[in-house]
Amino acid sequence: MPKLKFRVIQDGLKIVDYPVRPEDIDISRGLSNTFGKHEVEAAAVNLVIYCKARRCGWCPFSLSDFLQFSKKAGFDPNMVFFGLLGPWQDDAILVGGIRESFPCLVLGADGLYYITDVFVKKCQGRNREHLSKERET
Repeated sequence: MPKLKFRVIQDGLKIVDYPVRPEDIDISRGLSNTFGKHEVEAAAVNLVIYCKARRCGWCPFSLSDFLQFSKKAGFDPNMVFFGLLGPWQDDAILVGGIRESFPCLVLGADGLYYITDVFVKKCQGRNREHLSKERET
């Protein structure tokens, strides 16, 4: 199995200087063509909405806080992290059905979820088309 290469955006109290913030991601038209499946893109949009609402960048969060926010926001509780935690089953693939994916979220030893640089890079889009216009200048 190949070694996965990714890093968390914030590790405990140490904030990694990451140039793209949640408010830089334009989700007004969704994140089409970024994660390979609509359900994964919807989960990613919901996570960006959550991070924007918290106003602390890509800081770690607990599952209970995210689920509480998700319930108020009307997100589907069964799909909150769909495709964001690593390999996932894709019912559109006839043989095997497993899609390989780098983790966009990792669960820390402290019980908090940490956002990875993979997630932020994917949210930007291949050609940075999902960055807000203010961010591009």
